[in-house]
Amino acid sequence: MSAEKFQKVYELEDLGEFKKAFVVLSELADAGYGLALFEMASRLLSPESYVKDIYPKTPDEELSKEYASRAFRALTDEALAGNGESMRMLAYAYLGLSVPFYENDISKGEQWLLNAFDAGCNFAANDLSTFYLGSDLEKAKFWYKQADKHSCRVIYNESCAT
Repeated sequence: MSAEKFQKVYELEDLGEFKKAFVVLSELADAGYGLALFEMASRLLSPESYVKDIYPKTPDEELSKEYASRAFRALTDEALAGNGESMRMLAYAYLGLSVPFYENDISKGEQWLLNAFDAGCNFAANDLSTFYLGSDLEKAKFWYKQADKHSCRVIYNESCAT
């Protein structure tokens, strides 16, 4: 499954074509694509931030749990196969930055972020900068610079800027 097809979901939503976006996301989730399953789990748990006539009006925790379980398995398989973005999302799961159905493990989350960056997912540098901000300012600055170097910094932090 290509990241371009997953990105199409957001492109369609930006154009206001929410039903088409939902169809694409559903097809990707039904095909077992980890990022789509992960996104669907999140949207079903917190539907208030999404289009009301497409997603349920109230959270659907059971269905979200089902998608989350499938997402975790798919993301793990994709990460082990070398997919950097899947590694990054797996890190989010371990760090507790997503739906609350996953085992939190800070060291696994950190390692998956490092692996994601090594696999070419440069956006992991932003996450690593934030991750280290409270514990190791030098590491936070290093990762902040990596995000700048790869033109993917999305977070500005005055304490890391040099």
